[in-house]
Amino acid sequence: MSQTQQGVVLNILMLAGCLFLGQLMAFIAGLEAFGFPAWALLVALPAMVLLRELAALPMAIIGYVGATEMWGWEWWQGLALSVPFFFVVVTLYVAMTRSSLALRLFRLSGPDRF
Repeated sequence: MSQTQQGVVLNILMLAGCLFLGQLMAFIAGLEAFGFPAWALLVALPAMVLLRELAALPMAIIGYVGATEMWGWEWWQGLALSVPFFFVVVTLYVAMTRSSLALRLFRLSGPDRF
């Protein structure tokens, strides 16, 4: 691996680490918004780690509430922090739908058909 590639990988890992820390802090703020004390994180975090994928949705919801209610962020900023790939998925879904619709509208007839 070249030095440039190592730098890119390091930057991506640092960005992912910053995103994780922001999500964790929003999760703590969300627990406080729901009335749980900060020490409840000591119980909730190991449970979330053990549940893995099942815990992703509750953690995202609690992080969203923490970002919007406790920090005063806008709804889209809370979504961008708690589910960062949501915007990518929605954009790709819209692009696929539009291209599929265009193929159906301008479909060729006969043997040259896709």
